[in-house]
Amino acid sequence: MKKSTLIMILSLVLAVALGVGGTLAYLQDTDEDVNVMTLGNVYIEQHEYERVTDENGDPVKGVEGTDFDADYGIEESYKLKEFTQGKPAYPAVYQEGKMDWDEFQQLWNQVGAPGSNDLFDPSMKNVVDKFVFVENTGKSDAYYRTIIAIEDPEGLSLDATTIHTSFNANSRFDYNSDKDGVQNAADSNKFYTVIDGTRYLVYVATYQEALTPDEVSRPSLLQLYLDPKATNDDVALFGETWDVLVVSQAVQTQGFADAQTALDTAFGPITADNNPWKKDGKDLDDTPVFPVNASGADEMMAGLAEGADIIADKNLDGELIYESNAAIELDAKGATVQLNGAAYDGNTKAYSYFGLVPPAGEDVTLSNLNVTGTGFVEIGHYGQGGGDYTITNLKIVNLASTLATGNNGNVLGSAFCQYGNAVLKDCVMTGTTAADPAATPYDACFINSTNTLVDGGKYGKVYVFEHGKVTFTGAEIDVIDSYARGTSGELVIGNGAKVNTVNIKRTDDNVALTIESGATVGTINYNDTAYTQAEWLAR
Repeated sequence: MKKSTLIMILSLVLAVALGVGGTLAYLQDTDEDVNVMTLGNVYIEQHEYERVTDENGDPVKGVEGTDFDADYGIEESYKLKEFTQGKPAYPAVYQEGKMDWDEFQQLWNQVGAPGSNDLFDPSMKNVVDKFVFVENTGKSDAYYRTIIAIEDPEGLSLDATTIHTSFNANSRFDYNSDKDGVQNAADSNKFYTVIDGTRYLVYVATYQEALTPDEVSRPSLLQLYLDPKATNDDVALFGETWDVLVVSQAVQTQGFADAQTALDTAFGPITADNNPWKKDGKDLDDTPVFPVNASGADEMMAGLAEGADIIADKNLDGELIYESNAAIELDAKGATVQLNGAAYDGNTKAYSYFGLVPPAGEDVTLSNLNVTGTGFVEIGHYGQGGGDYTITNLKIVNLASTLATGNNGNVLGSAFCQYGNAVLKDCVMTGTTAADPAATPYDACFINSTNTLVDGGKYGKVYVFEHGKVTFTGAEIDVIDSYARGTSGELVIGNGAKVNTVNIKRTDDNVALTIESGATVGTINYNDTAYTQAEWLAR
């Protein structure tokens, strides 16, 4: 997003006024994974369109029944095509001497969306179409919002009136208006933010209704243009390109009262310091950021080291695995990894897991990372000798596990597992569900031939393998399901640990369970008998 100065000469002033000079390009990445962010096992795509134009630059009307269907009593509309880059962005020319609206409305049903909207009069030249839609491509209802950042550099001669915009004023959109009962973008709480040294004006269009599966929303942003009075100096402030950055965020509707609450909970409020291009007031321009195709392991690690959020591909090759030839050390500075594994369909699924894999016997130090979405987290690798792993402040919350592994006839879907000697310090692992309906979800599984100290933190449901060794101190755990065998496994509930329920899955007497002084255990279920902590210790 580096801006470079466009050198202009005096004669270009006349060329700009006539609309025949050099071009300023709208930047739009063609990769759908670059302009959407999702949480909660929902999937969306952002679509952008413009009108088809003829050799004179005039919009072309569609043919009824071919390019669109008549609706709302509208018998004609313009043909649409996908948005293209490299658009001229000259100051507008008002052919009739004023800004005006088209004589009829534009229908959206030719791109699968409902409704219609007013557009600027086609006699106005150098108006840029950028019709932004969102489609729910998943299987669950979703709330969404679209964040639109329009480059608006400081020093423009007309200041706030240099750039003109048209947004959809449909009541389904909430632009966080300053006026009660008014939701149009003109009266919105828009704000400026500086990205890579350039000022942008940011609008947030929140769709108030749930977007259902296969539904395409109405458009939010519609059109933009520069005022006819914009000068050559104004144009020069934009450099070689005029950037319009558009990102849509979506989250599941379940558990939330409204769209605003859901989206702010999932992604945080959108402000000048926290948005898809900035985090904690810092630019995220040169690292993998909201979102990124992070199948490249080096790119992923470089982004995480800078605190940049990472979003995985939604395909079978989208695992975020970093295999190193040396020990691994990563402080993610609070970054979030969103995994995007596909839902299990009975035959195949996209695992989409985050893995740090050092060589056999080498160590891993990981801290300050959040993980959510659909997938699982793995430190080390099965069948490879593990090292010593120190994992601090790892939060895996509301992840739908795509892992389906077996133990003692059970199918387990775990959010986290590791293959070495590990210390988990102040980690949080809760809310895991299973993408595979045959799997029982667990927030963490402590597998065979591993030795783990869980020091502090909070866990929902964990599973201990027959030959796994784990000690809990100072941690809160809801449920522990344990097959730990006394001769080779170990389950220790130590000082400060609080466990609601321990389910001992073994039916023989070779049970590995130690409850130390200072630990609190609610119920211990063993061989169809429920014991209190005191009753178990008195056995």
